[in-house]
Amino acid sequence: MKKYLILTSLLLLFHLGVYSQSEEKKPKFEIHTTPLTMVDYTPRLRVGVEYQKSDKFAYGLDFGLGNHFLNQFRLQDDAKNKYRFWEVRPELKYYFMNSNNPVSLYCAAELFYLNTSSTIYDDHFYPESASTAIVYDRAGFQKQKMGAHLKAGLKIVANNRFSLDFYFGGGIAHRKVNYTHIVNPRTEEFVETNEEWGLGTKKEGNMSLFHVTLGFKVGYIF
Repeated sequence: MKKYLILTSLLLLFHLGVYSQSEEKKPKFEIHTTPLTMVDYTPRLRVGVEYQKSDKFAYGLDFGLGNHFLNQFRLQDDAKNKYRFWEVRPELKYYFMNSNNPVSLYCAAELFYLNTSSTIYDDHFYPESASTAIVYDRAGFQKQKMGAHLKAGLKIVANNRFSLDFYFGGGIAHRKVNYTHIVNPRTEEFVETNEEWGLGTKKEGNMSLFHVTLGFKVGYIF
């Protein structure tokens, strides 16, 4: 059985090598940015790269960073210097049309991980296993979100250099919220109308939810 697996693996590698040689073409390398993230509820700068070696498949990797300067309109003055956000998004694309076509439809699978941390003053949260709120003078806040999207998109290329990539999709996300280093905690009754829809971040613990993605990328191809 072990010899059979080794032989099968070698035959598969040989087949992929022959296929890649027959499909050999000049690779395309693209850098891009996603403008709409700058006007999101949590504004951040997101940039990325895409590598395409064949007509059909491309590999992408996006990074996003946010700080107090980009989010100053919604942060408390005391918390501005302690806000941090970062994200990473690997992606696999399949193009339905030849890469030389200036307009291409594609589908994609994307993984994502987002991490937010900050210090919050004079607020409250709900512990994972309690119905009453904890009010505090100061607390450390951390939110992690990870999941996967299935996407569809339309990519337009001008002069073989400039690209405009529209996409939309949906998937599942897992969110984890933690509050730490709580100063002067006490219990109090609150009614949060948005928590039952998973829109807020005052509920500590884990939650799975449906996640939507929508936007466009502007890029330059080398």
